[in-house]
Amino acid sequence: ATSQTGRIEQEQDRFRLVVPQSKTPPLSVRVLAQDKMELTDTSGTVSQWNRNEKLLSRC
Repeated sequence: ATSQTGRIEQEQDRFRLVVPQSKTPPLSVRVLAQDKMELTDTSGTVSQWNRNEKLLSRC
């Protein structure tokens, strides 16, 4: 596990964690429903999570 500190920026329906002086793309979170969100990591891998902390699908 890693820990990153940065600022949250909103871009339309998506929130990005922008880490200062980082060369990697920011993490991106999009809320799909009240109990479901989509996370795009720095490698571009997309995963969907629900409130029960289970991995629903991975693209």
